[in-house]
Amino acid sequence: MSDLLADSKVWQYAGVGFGDYDTMLMQKSMMKLLSSSGASQMRFWGKIKGTEFDYYIAEGKLEGGGEEGGGDDEGAGAA
Repeated sequence: MSDLLADSKVWQYAGVGFGDYDTMLMQKSMMKLLSSSGASQMRFWGKIKGTEFDYYIAEGKLEGGGEEGGGDDEGAGAA
């Protein structure tokens, strides 16, 4: 997982930032999510500002992923 505090320094050059304290909280939350979800990789994707709540988006990668559902449509409808 990337270091959000180091990444946030780069974002600040572009005028985007959450502050050191909020960034540290996001880093800790993402570490907890990484261990509880079983993902092998995780990165911060972005923030969506809602009318009542803000949403922080994290993107993760599960090992042995594949697609959920596992439905195989090959040969469907063949006579």
